[in-house]
Parts: sequence; C-alpha cells; structure tokens
Amino acid sequence: MNHYKTKTPEEKIAIVQKSAATRLRNKQIKAEELRLQLIRKDVVEIKIAELKEERDQLEREIVLGNLSAKLTNKTMLTESEVVNGCQPWDKAVGVYFLIKNKSVVYVGQSTSVYSRISTHQQTKDFDSIAWVPCEPYMLDRLESLYIHTFRPPLNGNMNNGYKSAPMSLDRIFYEGEK
Repeated sequence: MNHYKTKTPEEKIAIVQKSAATRLRNKQIKAEELRLQLIRKDVVEIKIAELKEERDQLEREIVLGNLSAKLTNKTMLTESEVVNGCQPWDKAVGVYFLIKNKSVVYVGQSTSVYSRISTHQQTKDFDSIAWVPCEPYMLDRLESLYIHTFRPPLNGNMNNGYKSAPMSLDRIFYEGEK
C-alpha cells in the first residue's frame, strides 16, 4: 500500500519540501567534503614538495661537506647550524676587544662593532677579536670598566698613569650609586 496516496495535499507538499531540503543538505555536505579533500591534497602536496627540497638540501650538504673535508680537512656547518648560531645584525652594539697573543691589547666601543674593528686593521696590531653586546646607553660605562680592569697597552694613558677611558672609576661608582 502506498502511504503517499493517503496524504493530504499539504502533507504531500511538506514531504516534497523536506525531501528537497535533505537532498540539498546532502549535496552541500558532499561539496564540503570534496573541498576539504582538495585542501588536504594541496596541503599534502605542499608538504611533499617541502620534504623533497629538504632532502635535496641535505644531500647537497653531505656531498659538499665531504668534498670540503677532502679539500680542506675541515667540515662545513649545516645551514641550520649557521642559522642557529647567528646574531641579529642590529645587535652589533657593544664593547669590543682587540687581542694579540691571547692578551687584550685594546678595548673600544661602537654602535657598529664590525665596521669599527675594521678601521683598526691599519693602525693597531692584533690577531683576533671579541666583543660583548650591550645597550647603547651602557657603552661608556662598560668600556670604561674594561679599560680600568685590563689596562690594555694600546689604549691611551693619562698624566696620572691611569688609562684614558670615557668615564673615571669615581664617576662610574658615583653614578652607579644613584
């Protein structure tokens, strides 16, 4: 027996509307599932491409690292090792040390340490460098402390035998107590 025939015209319209709404909702669900599948496929393809590039990079590093070891007896750092050991360029503010035969021979300061050190190549005798980063407002105080502590031979002398520094010890301690 067909139950549809026993329905009133209003019930038949409601059944048809409900059926149409269900089909529309099912189509929307399928469309959304398809869209998500395409997104997942794109994500997977992107990840595959990234992994292939990473594999190729590692292969290059291995081949060239082995070549470097043969040619120079030195191994190369990986890109991640270089990047992990980097310092921001804008942080090249600090107190620097010129070193000769494992002794500090000069202490200076700069807001551009690398540029400043390069200007000393013609005028000062040193074989290595080091530097301590600090904020620009602390340069005079920190440089002065190092000069007064290390008394490097290439820093200038004052008449009283002390090394020339931006700040005297009295001034450093007096301002430090404020």
